Amino acid sequence: MPRFLPRLIKRLTEQPLSELVYSGKNIKRTRKRISFYRPIPNNTSFDHGRPQSILLAGQNPITNSRSYAPHKRLPPRVYLASSRQHRTGGHPDAPRAMTDEERQWWSSPYLRMLASPIRHCSYTRRHLPSAFLLRFGITRPSPGLQGKSGKAMNCQLVPDGLEHPKFKRKRAGRVLYLLCWRRMLELSNEYGPPVYPRGQIHPNTFDHIGHLLRVRVLQELELLAEQMESWVHKSAQHSITIDGERHLPPILRRLTRDEFQSVRDTGVIPYENALAVLVVPPVNRDPETKEKPQGSMSTLPIVEKVTKRKRPDLPITTLHPSSAKSLSTPEAPLAENRIPLYNGASMFPLRAQRAALHSLLTRILAVERQARTSVSTSKRAEAAQGDKKASHAFVLFSDGASLLRGDSAAVAIALWRVRIFENLDWEDDNSDGWLLQKKFLSVDKYWQ
Repeated sequence: MPRFLPRLIKRLTEQPLSELVYSGKNIKRTRKRISFYRPIPNNTSFDHGRPQSILLAGQNPITNSRSYAPHKRLPPRVYLASSRQHRTGGHPDAPRAMTDEERQWWSSPYLRMLASPIRHCSYTRRHLPSAFLLRFGITRPSPGLQGKSGKAMNCQLVPDGLEHPKFKRKRAGRVLYLLCWRRMLELSNEYGPPVYPRGQIHPNTFDHIGHLLRVRVLQELELLAEQMESWVHKSAQHSITIDGERHLPPILRRLTRDEFQSVRDTGVIPYENALAVLVVPPVNRDPETKEKPQGSMSTLPIVEKVTKRKRPDLPITTLHPSSAKSLSTPEAPLAENRIPLYNGASMFPLRAQRAALHSLLTRILAVERQARTSVSTSKRAEAAQGDKKASHAFVLFSDGASLLRGDSAAVAIALWRVRIFENLDWEDDNSDGWLLQKKFLSVDKYWQ
């Protein structure tokens, strides 16, 4: 004990309990995925002309039914080291790398959201991909917490699995899923039937869910920066040659003032493989202390002094077409690709989170600049002047080639989940009425 206490005091001094700092990869070790795949034996014939009973055969689907049970193979990996491609260990399901076509599919955040496991929403009674749902764990209630009827609650629903698994593991035990929509959660908690017997969501949980969804964006950016830093000295392996010069597929870059002004004037984001545009200006100094706010990725609630904004709040996000053709033909038979533009001041109202967001984006830009310098053979460009200077708009890219250096699609998924949680997508195009029209699936008409 005398040796333990000085070390404990030192660790608590370096990292207080109220500040959780992510340091290094794989801080939360996950279990190794085990494949149950085995080759299925050839089908045994059940013809009447058999000389003996099928039960006497050495391998038959009756006495050896487990050998005939099909199992899925493990999913392929984005990158597999050459030293591991030939180490199968005698297992029939050897690890393999994605093909070019599979990487192109994996680089799309919308395909990945639609391909997420199907789960059942306990309120709308619909089966949806889990990327469009929120996972809740069932725990014991806080002391003195009562339900709507005044009786003591048997359980309490708390959000689970919103953070990245490397930062916090999912809760084991019984869970349920609800639609990723703040309005539905609030109204169902106040008026609708309970989604779990004598269970309720605490009213402060809704703001905490929004806080955790924004923290997830910061965590994905942190992991993206680490992935890119680990590949910065091997960038030549992922470069492509165009007109005799080697180029690196971009992951993040800043728009110039001229380019950003063109986006604002035309409403079009004409950049190939663009996933999103983030407008994140640096956070101003505190008017009283004259100090810049420190970035925070803490999952605990952040208390800040509320200051009135001189300008009206911008929308959290707006959708922009990727070409001017969709503006001239709005009734096209196929949906036009639209790119979201996120306003950082509205999406991240907390100054500490916005400072962390700007810091992570500039860190990724520095890694991009270092990787591009190691690949390019051209001379260094001169300093930009006037409208050629960098603006506050960052463009996020993703394709099959850039996925080898960093998973920027995961950042786009985290941003989109914040969008749908803040009531921005469930009501825009509800032509079939699956969510709002039926009595027992209703959110508005149920209590009218």
